[in-house]
Amino acid sequence: RQLNKDPSVIPVANRVQIINDAFELERDGYIDIKIALSATTYLAEEKHSKVWSTALMHFMRLQAVVKTTYTYGLYKKYIASKIVPFYHYQMKLINEDFNNIQIGTISIISAVLETMCLLDLKDFVDRATSLYSQLMNNPANNTIPNYIRKVIYCEAIKAGTDKEWNFAWALYLNHTSEEEDDDLLIAMSCSREPWILNRYLYYTLDDLMISPELSFVVYRSVARNVIGWPLVWNFIRSNLNVIETNSTHYFGLTSLFYILSDGLLTDFEFQ
Repeated sequence: RQLNKDPSVIPVANRVQIINDAFELERDGYIDIKIALSATTYLAEEKHSKVWSTALMHFMRLQAVVKTTYTYGLYKKYIASKIVPFYHYQMKLINEDFNNIQIGTISIISAVLETMCLLDLKDFVDRATSLYSQLMNNPANNTIPNYIRKVIYCEAIKAGTDKEWNFAWALYLNHTSEEEDDDLLIAMSCSREPWILNRYLYYTLDDLMISPELSFVVYRSVARNVIGWPLVWNFIRSNLNVIETNSTHYFGLTSLFYILSDGLLTDFEFQ
């Protein structure tokens, strides 16, 4: 009750602990997810980054489980009702300009923007597509801060067509830096077009287009896309022998199966 009235009365460390304990108990099977979520009902009033960092960590784990179920829409609606006020609060702190982000807040703002990307909040979609459009018009002058490029690229590609995706692919082929390559590879997995994602997956079979090591970046990233998850599952099963033959990155394969298994909820899907 006190959290819903005025969370600031309770020390930050305790607010973090309440949320963390609730989800740890849920994960270990001691309480139902509804009870765990009850510890987050007040979050629309929460403004402290440490509390939100903890909450988002647990929300992301929950998302991995429900992303292919009928409850995913309810999950997104619930998360939006809690985090959107915090997003607007953070935007006011940086005076609506991503270039004003301070080093100490990069982590939490990046996490919040990734959630906005998941929710397709119009305010963020408009900002991301505008920045990406500016980049497409002048590729030599990238004004997007390095630490949010991945999420800006992702949102713009998701909201766009093959034109936005092909532009990102052209940037990747220029290989400006390893960090930029990773950002682009991850962002290109955000497309909502199954045919684009399938084409992207098949690019990984050509070492001249995407190296075997970076192929696992593509697989993991597309698998985190709600639309892409079943595409990766089918692609891996169809091409597993080729992938194993062309690569010795078994750790990458193991981590990929871990991501894929989060969405496998029935015996049929495991087959």
